[in-house]
Amino acid sequence: MERLVQKLDTLLANYQQDVQIYQEILLETAKMETRLTESAEQRSRSSESVSLSDWRVNSQGSSQGLPQGPSQDSDHGSGVSRGDDQEMDDMELFVSWRQEKLQDISRRRGEMANIRKDICDELGTDNLDEDVIQRVYPELLDPWQRTMADIQEKGDRVLARDEKIFQHLKMDMEFMKLEMHRVQDVKKSRQIYHPQIMGEARFIDKNR
Repeated sequence: MERLVQKLDTLLANYQQDVQIYQEILLETAKMETRLTESAEQRSRSSESVSLSDWRVNSQGSSQGLPQGPSQDSDHGSGVSRGDDQEMDDMELFVSWRQEKLQDISRRRGEMANIRKDICDELGTDNLDEDVIQRVYPELLDPWQRTMADIQEKGDRVLARDEKIFQHLKMDMEFMKLEMHRVQDVKKSRQIYHPQIMGEARFIDKNR
C-alpha cells in the first residue's frame, strides 16, 4: 500500500508541475501580447508621421540644397527601428521557449501514463478515477480534484490564446522582415547615388 501511495503522490506532483508550466506560459504570452500591441501602435504612429520634413541635409550638402536620405542613425520612413532586430530575436526565443515547455509537459505525460498503468494494474482497474482515489487514498482526493480543475482551466486558456498570439507573431515577424529588406535596399541605393550627387555638386560649385 505504501508503494501505491508513493506512486499516487508522484502522479499528483507531476500534474501540479503541469499547472505551474501552463501558468508560466500564460504569463509570458500576456507579456508578449502587450509588447506586440505596443510595437504595432508605435509603428503605426511612425508611419503616420513620415513626411518630406523627415529628409534632412548634412552640413556639406545644405549649402547646395542637396537632399540627403535618412540619417545613418535611424531608419526614418520605414516602420523599422533599431530595436526591431532584437524584437524579432525575442519573438523567436519566446516561440522556442514555449515549445520547450510544452515538450516538457508531453514528455512527462508519457512517464505519467506508465505510472497510471502501474497503479491500475496493481488495483485491478481499467481507469484511475476519483472513485478509485477516494477508496485507496482519500486524503489525496481534494488536492487531486483541484489540480485536475487547474490543468483543464489553464490548458484551455493556453489553447485559446494560441491562435491569437501566433497569428500576431507571424504578422509582426513578416512585417519586420519586409521592412528591414526595404531599408537595406534604401541604404544600398543611398551608397550608390549619394556620393555621385555630392561629387557633381562639388564640381558645379567649383566652376561657378
